[in-house]
This record gives sequence, structure tokens and C-alpha cells, in this order.
Amino acid sequence: MNKLLLLLLAILSIVSCNKADWQIKDEEETPEVLTVEKGDLNLSSLSKRYDTDIIQKLFDEAVDKDIRLKSIVNRIEKMDELKKDSLKEYHTYVATNQKYWTALDYYLSQINDTTLSQKLRPIVDTLKRNHENNVAGLKSLSSRIQANERTLVDQEIMMKILVTEPMMRNYQRNEMPDIKALESVKQGYDLLIQDMKSYTEWPKQNK
Repeated sequence: MNKLLLLLLAILSIVSCNKADWQIKDEEETPEVLTVEKGDLNLSSLSKRYDTDIIQKLFDEAVDKDIRLKSIVNRIEKMDELKKDSLKEYHTYVATNQKYWTALDYYLSQINDTTLSQKLRPIVDTLKRNHENNVAGLKSLSSRIQANERTLVDQEIMMKILVTEPMMRNYQRNEMPDIKALESVKQGYDLLIQDMKSYTEWPKQNK
């Protein structure tokens, strides 16, 4: 419980220090993670460099450069740890009670005296209902926590998209290849194909 209290205090401390609205920084330079040395522009090297998740790579770079963003990521990690520790105790409690009710039903089924069994059944049912009423608040809170967790996952995905979009836009603008270089390659192919025609066309047969 001390560990949970310390984690909660840490999260609240971070929240209190970051009340200003967060804004995405739209810097002009190309993201470092997308800077590839000349001569290393093959697809295999790019695949290895980005490990297929280019958005995560961009986001990690943004986190390293933005103290506020890093604090939000740290809060997400701490909240996940807090949830796991707290719900572990709750799930253990629920599982233990379920084992008890299952065992109790089994014991009742072993009673040979039908009259005695019929007397005990309402008592057991009352015990179950009382317990369900006592833990109703816990179950409701657990459901809301799960709903909040799903919302947080959605918000985290949206955050990564919005943070990395300007970074990718900078790359698209700054690193766009020179069209003249591509035109010169095309012209080279056109000329070469034209010059090869005299050697590649099947000679006409005289009738």
C-alpha cells in the first residue's frame, strides 16, 4: 500500500506542475530519426532503421525534446503501474470470494437430508446477495477504471498521431527529391531506349 501511495503522490505532483495547455511544437527542421546519410538510401536500411514503426520512432524523438511531453509519457507509465498494482488486489479479492461461493455450493450439494438442504439454501442465497450489495461499489468503480483505460489508450494514439504529423510534414517538405534529377534519369532512359531500337527491332522480311 505504501508503494501505491507513493506512486499516486508522484502522479499528482506531476499534474500540479503542468497545468498549461499543451501545444505541438512545429519546428522547421527534418526530424533526426529521418535523416539518412547519403549512400544509405536503400529500402532494407530504412526498414531496419525504423523497425516498421516510424510513428513511434518520431514520437520518441519528440519526447526527448519536449519536457512537458516527457512528463505526460511518464504519467501514463506510472498510471499503468498504479492500475496493475491496485487491480491485482481487487481481482484477488474477487477470485477468492468466487472460490468460496463455489465451494459452498458444492458442500450444500453433498447434504443428504433434503429438508436440511432446503433450509440452508435460502441462507446461502442471502449471504451471496449481501456480499454482492457490499461489493457493488467496487465493481462499479472497476468498470469505470476499465472504461477510462480504454479512453486513455485512444487519447495516447491520437497524441502520437498529432505530435508526429508536423514532424513528417517537415520531412516531406525539406527532403522532397529534386524533380530535375528524376527528369534527367527519365531522359537518359528515353535516349537509351531510342538508340537501342535499331538493334532490337526484328528486320522486315521481303515478300
